[in-house]
Amino acid sequence: MTKQRWILAAAVLGSGIVFLDSTVVNVALPRIGRDLPRAFLGVLEGQSYIYNAYLLTLSALLILAGALSDYYGRKRMFMYGLIGFGLTSVLCGLAPTTELLVLFRVLQGAAGAMLVPGSLGRRLGRHHHPRPRDRRSARRHHLLARRLPY
Repeated sequence: MTKQRWILAAAVLGSGIVFLDSTVVNVALPRIGRDLPRAFLGVLEGQSYIYNAYLLTLSALLILAGALSDYYGRKRMFMYGLIGFGLTSVLCGLAPTTELLVLFRVLQGAAGAMLVPGSLGRRLGRHHHPRPRDRRSARRHHLLARRLPY
């Protein structure tokens, strides 16, 4: 297998585990609510926070992580995201209470946000530079759209 194939496999798996983790927790939520002790969260409330903490953090930090990937480099941010996601996954697995699990899921979402832009950017190519003809066409359409009454 060539180096490019390994890079593609890592990128696909990197983004895949982030999106898989957003859905796979649903299967375990009833057991988590039943077995994991909690200090001040109710069962249903804790389950909701466990699920939404990850998705909210992931979606909120995705654009920032993309900008950081552009600034610091995709490879570096992908590696930080991969290491962070692995560590926070272990922390989630070892969480003794519901409240700590919610905190670790927030951190996991932040690490996942660092992982996704690097993996998607690797799959979609380095940069897309439109042809000059396409840029002129886009500029004309933009100017035309500005003149239309709304």
